[in-house]
Amino acid sequence: MLDDDDTYQVYVQNSIARLETVYGKIKYKYAKGNIASTIVERLQNATQGVKVPEAAVSQQNQAEIDAVVFLDRTVDLVSPFCVQQNYEGLMDENFGISTANTKILNGILNPSKEALEASELPADALVQLQLTNEDFIFKEVRNLRINSLGAVTTRKLDEINSL
Repeated sequence: MLDDDDTYQVYVQNSIARLETVYGKIKYKYAKGNIASTIVERLQNATQGVKVPEAAVSQQNQAEIDAVVFLDRTVDLVSPFCVQQNYEGLMDENFGISTANTKILNGILNPSKEALEASELPADALVQLQLTNEDFIFKEVRNLRINSLGAVTTRKLDEINSL
């Protein structure tokens, strides 16, 4: 904003273009505010007249991001930062997860006596645990909204109990 420097708009445009190369073309782009509208227009102008390869067209049909909403800070300063609305965000806040790492009591991580002895740490010691997509439950629930989490966790518990 200082000295009419709008290079940040180019950075946002390039970031969205990179997202689209990884996750497929975003079908719907909405903007609220003058600067957000300018960025959406730049994105649309950048893709007009570009011949899209056939493989990319099939990727667009399977895009992982359906829509994006750009909000100007001049329009709304507060609401984009109020609440994390997915399970992963709430887990991060409640359990102190930072960059997919958390600390858990060794007694919880290794509940059996044999596992506790094998870890060679006391039950009340904190153990660093990295959360990755290799954990089948975490992989499935990490990006869910809170209102859809109950059905998934109930199903997972039933699967675990049936083993």
